[in-house]
Amino acid sequence: MSEGSEKRRFNIIDAAVLLILAAAVILAVVMFFPSSISSAKTEAVTVKIKIYKSDEALAELIEESVGEEIFIGSSGEYSGTLLGVSYETAKELAYVEDSLEYVYTYYPEAVDITVELSLECTVTDTAITFEGTELRLGTALRIATKSYSVAGNVISTDDGGGE
Repeated sequence: MSEGSEKRRFNIIDAAVLLILAAAVILAVVMFFPSSISSAKTEAVTVKIKIYKSDEALAELIEESVGEEIFIGSSGEYSGTLLGVSYETAKELAYVEDSLEYVYTYYPEAVDITVELSLECTVTDTAITFEGTELRLGTALRIATKSYSVAGNVISTDDGGGE
């Protein structure tokens, strides 16, 4: 060996650097390839949508379809089961500047319709997806039969909390 060159030994600093690099690689894999790690499964999910300021005749028409398979989405190629329908007098929450409070305005000639559906969705740790659309609060869904076609907004999802 030439003078001045020593054999370097593996020390604690080298181990720390290797641990940090390994953690960075694992973090990169998790961030850029989450689907390969998460456990996605297909299961029935109960989804509630609300159709605002509609007429009672439509609510009754939808109610006739309870228990039947209905079409979901604008293309109508996906389906789900209509589990239930409820409706109440339409109302809207508004801010009144003069009194600095929120009050409901009621619309007696209209109803807000709540529709409960059963959909086969892909459920992961971070999302519930129906045919490529993440079902989040406010997501618009169109439901249809031969008698009607109407859009509503998702107000809740329940995958049963199953493991």
